[in-house]
Amino acid sequence: MGIETHIDPETGLRAHVVTGPLSIGPLIDTLEQVYRRPDFDPSHHVLWDLRASELAAFTSADIERTATHVAARWTPAPGTRAALVVARDLDYGLSRMYEQILAASWTGELRVFRGRDAAERWLFETPSAP
Repeated sequence: MGIETHIDPETGLRAHVVTGPLSIGPLIDTLEQVYRRPDFDPSHHVLWDLRASELAAFTSADIERTATHVAARWTPAPGTRAALVVARDLDYGLSRMYEQILAASWTGELRVFRGRDAAERWLFETPSAP
């Protein structure tokens, strides 16, 4: 598994591209490294591109552990968004489970997409008024 992280200096978008089977240990390690980076800003949007990865080894306990870890260490400003982009049906279902668990204890917005273009449009669109 590999995770390449890039933070766009103009938009602040933090993009992670994951290749190979995703596993909980390296994912948590990567998150910790990101949160310690001097250019990490909790108010900036994030995109996880998981299309070249596989989530099949993730258990429900791993999903819950990841959500708990993120909620405890990343407190974004209201309106901060995170997008997950997946290619396979199983990955979509697991990512939606993560979305639901994280929503219960996190101040940001998270959505799952099947295409990166749609995810990037959503990340930067202006929310509509209620």
